[in-house]
Amino acid sequence: MTLLGALSHFIQAASADNVSPLAVVQVEALGACFHLNGDLAGKIPDLLRRNISYPLDRLSLSIGWRGNDTAAHMAKTAGGRAASVLSLAAMELYNEESGGDLLYQLSRKLLPAEASQSSRLQLGQVAGILSKKLAAFGFGNHLASHVTRIREAYFNSGVEVPADLLVFPTVETMTEFLHCLSRALQEEQSLLYFQGCKRVGYLLAIAMALCPDDILVTVENEVIFQGERRSVFFDINCSSKTKFSIESILYTSGNRLKSPQLVSVDKRKLFHRSVNLKWDGCLSDALDLALAQVGAHFTMPIRIACVELICAIIFSLSGRDLCGSRSLNRLPSNGFKSLLGEDGIKRVRETLKRIFVCEPSFTILRCKTAYDNLCVSLANAVPSTACSCGRCFRDGRFTDASMGGSYRTIRQCKVVEVWIAVDWLVTKGIAASFISPGENTSIRLSIARDPRSRGCILADIDHILRPPPAEPGTPRASNFQVSNLHSAIMSLVANIEGSRIIGVTSGACSIFPATIQHPIFENPQRLEYFLVDGRFYDEHNYYRSLVSDRTSVRNLPVHVYPRGQSSPIFQSSNGVHSDLSLTTRALGDQLSIRTTFQFSTKTASLDFYKQHLAYMAANIATKCDHDTRNSPVSVPPGEWELVATTVLEPAVYPHLESSGGRLALLGREMRNSTNLLAVVMTHKNPEAQFLACCYEWAALFQCDSCLDCVVKEAIEMEMEMIIQS
Repeated sequence: MTLLGALSHFIQAASADNVSPLAVVQVEALGACFHLNGDLAGKIPDLLRRNISYPLDRLSLSIGWRGNDTAAHMAKTAGGRAASVLSLAAMELYNEESGGDLLYQLSRKLLPAEASQSSRLQLGQVAGILSKKLAAFGFGNHLASHVTRIREAYFNSGVEVPADLLVFPTVETMTEFLHCLSRALQEEQSLLYFQGCKRVGYLLAIAMALCPDDILVTVENEVIFQGERRSVFFDINCSSKTKFSIESILYTSGNRLKSPQLVSVDKRKLFHRSVNLKWDGCLSDALDLALAQVGAHFTMPIRIACVELICAIIFSLSGRDLCGSRSLNRLPSNGFKSLLGEDGIKRVRETLKRIFVCEPSFTILRCKTAYDNLCVSLANAVPSTACSCGRCFRDGRFTDASMGGSYRTIRQCKVVEVWIAVDWLVTKGIAASFISPGENTSIRLSIARDPRSRGCILADIDHILRPPPAEPGTPRASNFQVSNLHSAIMSLVANIEGSRIIGVTSGACSIFPATIQHPIFENPQRLEYFLVDGRFYDEHNYYRSLVSDRTSVRNLPVHVYPRGQSSPIFQSSNGVHSDLSLTTRALGDQLSIRTTFQFSTKTASLDFYKQHLAYMAANIATKCDHDTRNSPVSVPPGEWELVATTVLEPAVYPHLESSGGRLALLGREMRNSTNLLAVVMTHKNPEAQFLACCYEWAALFQCDSCLDCVVKEAIEMEMEMIIQS
């Protein structure tokens, strides 16, 4: 009975995390074959035991970690803590299936048969649970730190930096390396000797996470790190073939194990798969990893050039620059800076300082100038020998084929891949400016192979950064919309396909817009996303994402507004709703948000995803010097007529006999030609002003303008509705 009582919490934790208890025991036994020491050893228990909770009050939902889960159980023993780090490394390098295969093969080598009974799938599930809790450690930053240390040693020695430091290791190679590492740590007379430079970045990072006190590292015979013991020796040099083996420290010509076959995987994309990077320094370290692929020098100038380009894009491009078509999904007229609020410069400076570890100067105002500076910095840093296609360099300069050409013809060339990575890192730097991170937060960085993929901004504004020649021809129009910005922000945590995605989790951290907690129209307009440690859960289960309920559709009005019946309009709250509710229900591994509100005796449902995008796309009226107190708006010029509307039916439908008064199937040109302008009566109610935003209609928020001026501006901008402030 005492034994059952002691095991009850463990059984409960394993059941709650949906993992096999026997697999947990096996992974813990596998961890006991390694010695965990160094700085990370002191942080692991706190990271594994944390059970913080961030409540989402409107949804009766939380983001965080339950107490006494599988990870907390692992924190109790030395084997469990070492196994957690081992699981983190396995999941950062491989997916759950391959990571489980790694632990399975390692168990067969290190554990007795009776202790190795779990399947690859079960071991992968346990490793996945543990790695998600430890993502706050930031394995990607850890990897970048050690790769950069090697590169700096080469910089100082005057030797060309090898470009194969981050060649991806196979599962078989990693299994053999960890097996040798375990022997070196447990057998007093054994030493693990690594020689060469190919794929050393990954192997050194894992060893330094597990046992830095046992490691000695040299680069071209110069010591760059020395622990208290010398059980593991990394002899990094370009002249030797890469190999590792167990050697006896008693003699130099003893038995040497057969070196494993190192399978070349040079054709993998730049980042083999997504890696976790803690928020501080995330894009700086990601850039270092990208540049390490080509043995590039002078990282700091490139980092500064990226930061300056991000600032130039944010503060100089308009909504029309970003999306040339008359799209309802276009960013506001002032582009990104419209959504940053009154402290926009401060937000951008602090964010870029944290993620790129350098501050912008805000002195470069033209995107093309900033982009040209980035091209020069990269050309100075990337050696021409890194090009394998023969088309990236001409007279020591980058050619058009290496930059814009990569958007049209994706080639197997590391220089092109570096350009693609820089494109995406600039986009993610812009997206990060709208994020408020919490403690222990990390991002899940992944780079798409094709920069034309949804959400990459440099591919969309290519004609601005590299204007086409004067020959006849129409340049490709930009098409970066509010949905692209939302997707870019979500992709910092996880890439989940599908529409109506409001929030996602990487398994370690979750991200969602502030409008879920506070569905209001902030004045001045401000877009903010919260990045929180943990996963979505409802006190029972964990969930992968938040989505809009598919049944939530804006109730479109069916009223016909005859011409010639416009009446004076005052500032009024007659169009304000009486109640708003957001509820959730489980749909597999997703939580669906249902959004409903009441107006008078009627209720309406909304698609929260579209409502959030509509808020992002709303324009703000220009401030005027007139008295904004309650006075009627004068008759607008020409044939325009004003119609007072409510949050229930914010849009205006013209009188169309042939269509029965419905305008849903008509385009914007037809709607604008009716010269009807809706004024939603939401005076002094921020929640109603948020609800008044409509995905299908172009809206202008009154803000600090009088009604007369906002009507004139709405007509000039071809807006279809005005939202009273």
